[in-house]
Amino acid sequence: MKQSLLDSSIGYLINRTALNLNNLLARRIKDYNITPEQFVLISRLMEEEGISQRELAIRSEKDPPGITRMLDNMLAKGLITKEHNDRRSLSIFLTEKARTIYYDLEKIEQQTMKDIVQGLTEEQIHSLKIMLTQIKGNIGGLE
Repeated sequence: MKQSLLDSSIGYLINRTALNLNNLLARRIKDYNITPEQFVLISRLMEEEGISQRELAIRSEKDPPGITRMLDNMLAKGLITKEHNDRRSLSIFLTEKARTIYYDLEKIEQQTMKDIVQGLTEEQIHSLKIMLTQIKGNIGGLE
C-alpha cells in the first residue's frame, strides 16, 4: 500500500503518537480507577496544593470547563477536596487516597516512558524533548 501524505504529516504523527500513548497509559493505570488526565491533575497538585481551579487549568493546559468536570469526578472518587477562599474562588487539595496512589501511578508512568523510548539513545531522547518543546511553543505562538 502506498504511504499517503497524511501518514508522513508531522501533525498527524504527533497526534496519533499522543493518542496511542494516552491509551497505553490508560490501560496500565485502569486498576486505580483513574484517567491519564486525572493523573496530570494529581501530579500538578503534588507540586503545589491549594491552588485555584483556574491556576490548575493553566498549569495542566486544560480548558476550565474540562477541569471542572474532571475535578467533580475526582471529588466523587475521594481524590480531592475543595475549599472556598472567598465567594468566587476554590482551592484544590489532594486527599490521602490520592497521595497514596500517586506514587504507584508515578512508577507506572515512568516505566511507560522507558518502554516507549526503547531503542533510542539518551541523545535522541534529549533531542526529541527539545524538538517537541519547540513545536509546542511554536503552536502556542500561533494562536
